[in-house]
Amino acid sequence: MKKLLQSIAIGAAVVVAAGSTVISASRSNDPPAKMERDIGGAKSRYARMSALVGQGGTVIRSRGVESVTHPSTGVYCIERKWPKGVDVTKVIPAVTVDWSNSLGDDLLAYWRSSGVGCPADNIAVVTFARVSGTLQASDNVAFALIVP
Repeated sequence: MKKLLQSIAIGAAVVVAAGSTVISASRSNDPPAKMERDIGGAKSRYARMSALVGQGGTVIRSRGVESVTHPSTGVYCIERKWPKGVDVTKVIPAVTVDWSNSLGDDLLAYWRSSGVGCPADNIAVVTFARVSGTLQASDNVAFALIVP
């Protein structure tokens, strides 16, 4: 009987220990293991995609981004990692200039809903700098993008 009680106590301790590990993992702000595959490991728990893209298309950090290509001045194509069943024409990303990683004044970054200049399954972003009162496509603009 004593051995049976010891076995039950040990089993209960193992269950409690395993349970506490699961609870602490579920309370973490980091998604499980997925962060390691993302470029730079951005933390955006409630977003389907997020990226901080530096001048010229360098990914500083991201989540849900497969790659960023830069086919021409001021044009960036963000390829997603989310499931292929998601229709990129139905998402509405938010884009803004990241002042800390940009160069110059009077900078703009826009999402291009038509996707012109990028492959069909990519999100298109265009960046500009105002020079002498005229908007010009620019590679000196860093931007942040998020898809809720």
